[in-house]
Amino acid sequence: YAVRVDKKLIFPIGQFTTYLTTGSLLYGIKAGHVKKVLQVACYRKANIFHDFIDYFYGKRLEYRKDSNPAFSYVCKLIMNSLYGKFGQRTSRLIHSGVNGKVEDIRRLIIDAKTHETSIHQVFFGLETITAQGEQEAVNSVPAISAHVTDYARLYLWKLIEIAGVKNCYYCDTDSLIVNEKGYTKLRILLDPDLLGWLKIEKESTNVDIRGAKNYTFGGDTKIKGIPRKAKRSKSGSYTYPVFPSMIGELRKG
Repeated sequence: YAVRVDKKLIFPIGQFTTYLTTGSLLYGIKAGHVKKVLQVACYRKANIFHDFIDYFYGKRLEYRKDSNPAFSYVCKLIMNSLYGKFGQRTSRLIHSGVNGKVEDIRRLIIDAKTHETSIHQVFFGLETITAQGEQEAVNSVPAISAHVTDYARLYLWKLIEIAGVKNCYYCDTDSLIVNEKGYTKLRILLDPDLLGWLKIEKESTNVDIRGAKNYTFGGDTKIKGIPRKAKRSKSGSYTYPVFPSMIGELRKG
């Protein structure tokens, strides 16, 4: 069960208070994990993405068949990114007024303690200060995006149970690294053309897993935050060119 702590999502053990969507709540009740319910929000349910997904997945297969990987990938991005828009945050207006004493300006303000950002702007005498990403956007419905990610986690856990927990060496958002026994048990769910089914991305007899998003699979090394073209030194550190953003530099002081 997920809990957000210091803007990071963790999955603790023991007793704690969190928010659960339908899938995890039912799973927790069935397993006897839910000890107390403090608040409940109820919604009318509907299959809101059915037509959207059917259309773009059909287009993705069509482009793949026509040997058009670029358009096929675009369809994948569109399908994967829609749900997140329902959990999007927007800026919050802190101040609005008239200021004819200064010239037109636009500047970024970063709180030294919280690192929260806001934009101070004076344009044609109208002054505004807006906090960035502070509240839900007008068309946001966090319950939708939360349900999508929760059902995805539950499906991933179901696959781990099918493969056998001891046969799974690693899992990420939408993938598993399993041994041969795990692969054999999951083989009945393999079909690269069926939505929600599995496909083999890579196979290797040499895997080194160092931590979350930090592993070497065959000759391919992946470390979150470090590009593939980075050069590794003898000490184990990596060197690569970085083009810092203005916000990043201001936060460093």
